[in-house]
Amino acid sequence: MTEAAAQFTLDVSVPWDHPSFAGHFPGNPLVPGALLLRWMIERLQQENLAVYLIKQCKFLNIVKPGDTLQLQVTTNNGSLAVEIFCADKPVAKAQCLYHRTDANHA
Repeated sequence: MTEAAAQFTLDVSVPWDHPSFAGHFPGNPLVPGALLLRWMIERLQQENLAVYLIKQCKFLNIVKPGDTLQLQVTTNNGSLAVEIFCADKPVAKAQCLYHRTDANHA
């Protein structure tokens, strides 16, 4: 069975006090790319989308403590594309494989 394509936007708030900022980088904290991907995956899980493979990812700009991110998500037959923006500036792009985790999905 094929699943219809869908598009939606999710928000993610970057905390001011994440422990990674102490070492990345002292005095000029930045969100590490791996942490950005973790937050993306966790936010998608809240929407019953379980990412099991990140096929491709490109980081385009930095993310700082206190930023608010918008994830523009497009799903299509087990594949999803995520574009991450901060104040309309592109931050990252990812292509992923996922499956739905909600009990109501056939």
